[in-house]
Amino acid sequence: MPWLLLLAALAAWPVDGRGDDTISAIEVQGNERTAREVVVRALRVQPGDSVPDEFLPVLRQRVLNLRLFQDVDVTKRPSEGTVVLAVGVKERWTLVPIPILGASNGTAQAGLALLESNFLGRNKLLAISGIYSSRGQSGFLFYRDPALLGSRMVLAGELVAQNKVRERAEGFDVVQAWRDRRVDVSVRPGVQLTPTLALRAGPFALFQESRTEPGYAPPPKAGNDFGVAADLDFEGQDYRDWFNQGPFLQGRFRRSLPALGSARGFTQSSVFAVWTVPGASDHAASAWAAGYLVDGDPVLDAFTLGGQPGSRGFRAEGLWVERAVTTTLDYQVPLWRPRWGTLTALGFVDAGVSSWAGTVTRWVAPGGGVRLYVRNVALPAFGIDLAWSTAGQQLAPSFFLGFR
Repeated sequence: MPWLLLLAALAAWPVDGRGDDTISAIEVQGNERTAREVVVRALRVQPGDSVPDEFLPVLRQRVLNLRLFQDVDVTKRPSEGTVVLAVGVKERWTLVPIPILGASNGTAQAGLALLESNFLGRNKLLAISGIYSSRGQSGFLFYRDPALLGSRMVLAGELVAQNKVRERAEGFDVVQAWRDRRVDVSVRPGVQLTPTLALRAGPFALFQESRTEPGYAPPPKAGNDFGVAADLDFEGQDYRDWFNQGPFLQGRFRRSLPALGSARGFTQSSVFAVWTVPGASDHAASAWAAGYLVDGDPVLDAFTLGGQPGSRGFRAEGLWVERAVTTTLDYQVPLWRPRWGTLTALGFVDAGVSSWAGTVTRWVAPGGGVRLYVRNVALPAFGIDLAWSTAGQQLAPSFFLGFR
């Protein structure tokens, strides 16, 4: 009956005056370098979806998590009887040149790295570097595509070339050294399983030559190796003003296969995880853990730690490990917060245990440092740390550089 239809229409009419939450279009403003599709894909909503007002902060955070924008505003507005989702962004500077200059433990180095986290305006990461030091030369090219041709397919690729001396230290004294000449290339296509979980796998090739350094025992003979590599990334962090809140997990695996013509077989695997939570008065606390496992030659295939979170009490790349577990607890306190960034003080404790060639090393290394976060540049932090080395019974300095 007509009167029943009228009652049903009145019952369905919104009583709060907001109108329908269904959006008819998405507008993006302020994206001078970033493609509109990048922002729309990050929102994970489309015209025809219902977007209640209480969901707008979630959409804003999704766009912020791209790490391409220093500010994001997401609103709804009526337009000709419909509702438009309006997204305003303020871009960060994403092409970052990083000069590399330094001297430590008798080694001097100079070089340049270029990092672009919004390559072609498509949220693709491209990094290239070249470094010359008194121990040799090295360079790398790295590419990461989180949405290949706008699809759920992803891609990562690396090319590393080096001709340098690798040194193993006990404390801060070098006890073993050899010259490592290599070209290491890997291409790993994959799929974005969920918005925060990506899996990639593909071939790698390693062309390696080992040479004796004067005064040290000759290294094992290296050759060419071919195999498969895989990695798994879980990015569950939300970008805040100067830190990333939540969990992040990264796993890496590769195995050379004699059936493909490898000179020998080896396996290298690692896992890294960090969880950051806000503390009192806009402080931040983080727990880090990493594990390393090598099945291969202890000289040619070892992971080289030192001078990084978990092993800051050792000479950079001086701690060779076949098996290791490292941990870090740190706490950051903002000291100065101008409009363009945040300067923090950092206190930390690194601890771990490792084994190499049957020798077990344990350490606990407390320390402190400073971080500078530049708000309008896609370079989360750079800073300097000082850790008390239980290995060398002295303060060990290290330089920190973060990206994304």
